[in-house]
Parts: sequence; C-alpha cells; structure tokens
Amino acid sequence: MTPFRLHLGGLCVLGLILIWPAVGHASATFPTELQQDWDLPSTPDCTLCHTSDLGGTGTVTTPFGRSLLEQGAMGMDNGSLRAALAVLKADNTDSDGDGVSDYDELRMGLSPNDGPGASAFPLPQTGCALRPGRSATPPVDGWGLLSAAGVVLALRKRRDRR
Repeated sequence: MTPFRLHLGGLCVLGLILIWPAVGHASATFPTELQQDWDLPSTPDCTLCHTSDLGGTGTVTTPFGRSLLEQGAMGMDNGSLRAALAVLKADNTDSDGDGVSDYDELRMGLSPNDGPGASAFPLPQTGCALRPGRSATPPVDGWGLLSAAGVVLALRKRRDRR
C-alpha cells in the first residue's frame, strides 16, 4: 500500500472517530438518572421518551420526551436532563393533559404519555442527542469539516503529482 493511501485511510478513520460523538445515540444513563432524581419505584423503559428501546436521533416522540426536550434536555448530558426534570417538577407539567402531573404519574407507576392530550404533540424533528429546535440531521462539527478538507487536499495533491 502506498504512503498516500495509508495517510488517506488514517485521515478518514480519524475523521470518523471525531465525528462519531456528534451523531445521535441513546442516552443509556437517562432512565437511571430519572429514577434517582425523582425517586421512582423502578427504572422506566426507554419508551417513556422514545419510540423504541433503541432510542436514537429522531425517536423522542412521546409527550413526556417532548416536554424534556422543550426544557433543554440533550442526549448524553445528564446535567441537562436533571435541569429539565427540575423544571417539569416545579411547574407540575402534565405532558399528556390528563390532569395529573408527570412527576405524580411516574411516582405512582403510571404513564405520563397516555392522557387525552397525548395526541396533540406533533412528531418531532429532534432527538435525544440534539438540542430542541435543531434538525434531526446529525450536526457537522469543525472536526468533520477539517477531515473532509484534508481528504480533498490529499486528493488534489495526488492529482497534481500526475
């Protein structure tokens, strides 16, 4: 393998490694954080917020999950989750519109997603790993752009050698 290909391959791998954290992933610690923060009798399933237990970008579709996003919860950021939970608790937020706050429903082992107002929420274009209001398309950060620029420059340099 030529040195050029080795450098190009290494640059691509480095770019993927640097971009990987920016891509949406499920926040595996969130259910435990919620249980501890609100002193719940059991750890909730990921489907409390997501469409499936796999989680991921664009899957926060439940009323409770949307309420968390609206209060600034961001994937992989336990501090933002705790801050959003504090607001929901203080405001007695009732995400599903059934007259019982999300906090009280979860403490009683009930769902904050099944009341009459549950269908009023449009499907989001955001996910657990994105800030509210952003597109569900994974963000491109500076490292990703730098990696792409490196690949383009390497290809130009190779073309110029010919």
